[in-house]
Amino acid sequence: MASYTQLPIDNFKSTPLANYVDLANCKLGSKIVAVSDEFFAAASNMLNPKPSVREANKFIETGAWFDGWETRRHNPAHDWAIIQLGFSGTIAGFDIDTAHFTGNHAPVASVEAAFVSKEELEKGGEINYQWKEILPKVELDPTSKHFFVLNNPDNTPYNFVRINQYPDGGIARFRVYGTIVPLYPEDKSELIDLAYVGNGARVVHSSNDHFSPASNVILPTRGENMGDGWETKRSRTPGHVDYVIVKLGAPGRLERSIFDTLHFRGNFPAQASLEACSSQEENPEDDPASKQEGFWTTISPKQKTAADTEHEWDLTPKDQVFTHVRATLHPDGGFKRLRIYGYRA
Repeated sequence: MASYTQLPIDNFKSTPLANYVDLANCKLGSKIVAVSDEFFAAASNMLNPKPSVREANKFIETGAWFDGWETRRHNPAHDWAIIQLGFSGTIAGFDIDTAHFTGNHAPVASVEAAFVSKEELEKGGEINYQWKEILPKVELDPTSKHFFVLNNPDNTPYNFVRINQYPDGGIARFRVYGTIVPLYPEDKSELIDLAYVGNGARVVHSSNDHFSPASNVILPTRGENMGDGWETKRSRTPGHVDYVIVKLGAPGRLERSIFDTLHFRGNFPAQASLEACSSQEENPEDDPASKQEGFWTTISPKQKTAADTEHEWDLTPKDQVFTHVRATLHPDGGFKRLRIYGYRA
């Protein structure tokens, strides 16, 4: 039987799940492919990366409006929703969030996972899921987050997840925390974006996420609006900087970058710079050597940025292998995407 530990909900960043990617995030291409029932509210709402909201006096044709997944009453069995993950990955834990669901929340939930090959998916027709229970039935409280970390996660990559609720009710958000298993080209001489979430990159530290999270800068596409990027609060301290550290999907030799300020028109940074390092730590700031001069190597010097622009910067040195890149904003502001093109070492 799957073993898990339920974590406290007061400070997510201090939990073991904080350094993982939400594999169920719709911004990664994750989507609902089947659902038993969604009479009151669509299951796709669970994949929204933004927190659930409530409009108490808003009603629609089926009844009160809820920003989550809500099924009809009196299910004789149980309700379920199947999610196809945007990228295959290993799973470390979950957040099952019942925000704003009080007398109508799902009282119990469980999670199963499966891997379906590309060949079977391309055949079309009914999919033969081989489900494995990875989170047994757990009790849920009304209008609350529920963090669960798996005690003995396997290293199997999954690309489908099924969340079950017993017997029926509502779940606002469902986060599947894990690590993307990238499909690299066989030829290591092929230039790839090592800072792309789909290639295994992760944001491991940011100085400030006041308006929107730094994890957005490694997402697919250029995004829909300013909220799809990273924006810090305004600083009032002379010499202030904000920064984000990206662990590259694989150690590599870096060639060029794109620093994209799309939709950032009055709040792009006055200047920006890029540095890189090589570290065995997930977050290189935990490396004792990081306090020493020369630990970080400048790969693109501080320079002015502009609104709505894909800044293309050549990176040097090109013969050194790096594991992490730090993008620094002088003094603050925001940008949309960071692309670091290089060759796997």
